[in-house]
Amino acid sequence: MTAHVKTYNSPLREEQARRTRERILGAARETFREKGYGATTLADIAKAAGVAEPTVRATFKTKPTLVEHLLRLAVRGKDDELQLHQREAFQHVLAAPDAETLLDRLADLAESLHKRSWDVMEIARGAASSDPAIAEIYEQRPRARLTNQKAIAKRLAELGALPARTSAETAADLLWLYTAPEIYRMLVIERKWSPNRYRNWFRAAVGTILA
Repeated sequence: MTAHVKTYNSPLREEQARRTRERILGAARETFREKGYGATTLADIAKAAGVAEPTVRATFKTKPTLVEHLLRLAVRGKDDELQLHQREAFQHVLAAPDAETLLDRLADLAESLHKRSWDVMEIARGAASSDPAIAEIYEQRPRARLTNQKAIAKRLAELGALPARTSAETAADLLWLYTAPEIYRMLVIERKWSPNRYRNWFRAAVGTILA
């Protein structure tokens, strides 16, 4: 007699789990923005996502973990382990055949990245003052950004584009400054610049590194 073993459609279950994660992250983002990090509970997020609170806890466990995953999604474009510098968009910048093209591509990347991440950065920045776990996560961002800009500066040096008076280290510092999310927030969110105006300003600013 042949035993019949009940099987599950693993790809379907994985897709359902992925969609649930996306709903929870989207709900967390909106709820944190509307109510503030401190006032938001996991129950609030569950209600907004249309899932049970235990589902939120099982998926992300804590609010700091939710913020960490929101930052990944916002900065990297996907909520996974692949770092920004490993992604196609960043590698596309490094693969530029000349310095001017590289800075054009970097300006495009900076605009798109900040456009999709500025609100999450604000959530994390606000929460960091009262939550040590968030503070630790938030403080990692500038260090990671500096590492990325060192790679850009190294590529500019390889292309022979840096003036004799400008070291790769100085170029990385300036790129780190210009790519700061605080600048995007000040110009686009507070001063109401369009993202494209920010992009054009950014391109002109980083262009001075080569002058």
